[in-house]
Amino acid sequence: MAQAKARSRNVVIYGHVTETGEYCGGAMPSEEKLEYLRTPHAMSQKTIYIKYGSVNKESVPVIKKLVTDENGNFKVTLKCGKTYMFLEDWKGEPFIEPKNTEFVTWDMSCIKKRYATADFVVRTKATRNQKVIINYFVRCQFRPYCGNYTGPLPP
Repeated sequence: MAQAKARSRNVVIYGHVTETGEYCGGAMPSEEKLEYLRTPHAMSQKTIYIKYGSVNKESVPVIKKLVTDENGNFKVTLKCGKTYMFLEDWKGEPFIEPKNTEFVTWDMSCIKKRYATADFVVRTKATRNQKVIINYFVRCQFRPYCGNYTGPLPP
């Protein structure tokens, strides 16, 4: 009876979303600029979707959509005793296969695996829940995840 009562209880989960990047060409930047790219920076107004479970599937509906504040933070109320996955916006939408272009050939098995992988998974407890920390690494357009780029490189 006590376990059932604890599971029906709601808990507040806190989170923080950041981004890092990479040098994408042009004149060689200073070490300070490279360090800036490597340092996580808050992502304001980043949309995050929440689903039950730990493997993303189109058949699993989104249960919550949230947007980070100006400091990249969010808080969300969830049921205790459940497993939740946190997903960036494109993973909360139905899967759409990207089309190959003149310059990019996509690896569909890689993209499907990336779509199925949660950005963060948490099993909620009555107390002491871990903070959701997500960092998105922003790649250069000529180095896409799961793609082979053969077009011109930046100067």
